[in-house]
Amino acid sequence: MASWRESLEIGENFEKFVINEIKSKLALSATKNEVAANLKLYDITLGNGKTIECKCDERAEDTKNICIETHCDDNESGILTTAADYWLITDNLQGFLIKTSELKKCIHEGHTSLFPEEPTKFLHMTNYPVKQEDGSRKLMNFYTIPTWLFAEYCVEVADINEMTYKELQ
Repeated sequence: MASWRESLEIGENFEKFVINEIKSKLALSATKNEVAANLKLYDITLGNGKTIECKCDERAEDTKNICIETHCDDNESGILTTAADYWLITDNLQGFLIKTSELKKCIHEGHTSLFPEEPTKFLHMTNYPVKQEDGSRKLMNFYTIPTWLFAEYCVEVADINEMTYKELQ
């Protein structure tokens, strides 16, 4: 498993990759969010005003689940704090482009609306200790959504190098 610093580098490289792909495939400007106050809100802004949150889920290929964060050390994060219009997630093989509203719908239909009366379609892990680079642990809450179910809510799923991003125009 990658260290925190390695994960950060992987994420930043993925953002650069996405920016270059969108620029070349859509002839649309795309810039990395550099405003500190907005870093929790989205990663990329497009020339048409749409915003994207990018995630490289390093374990998704092995677990066959997409991980969506909700809290870190009891503070809301991830899907609960985003202002992005879209999320683009990769498992290092495929890209999954999803509207944020559809991601929230997926979570509601696959977990929230069923809990606790019925078995849920996926797990919501709470206070899961995630080791940090300095050896400390952060307590994370997140959903683990089966990739096949997650894909049903996406506007595009393709090999990461074959994504068209047409929805973003």
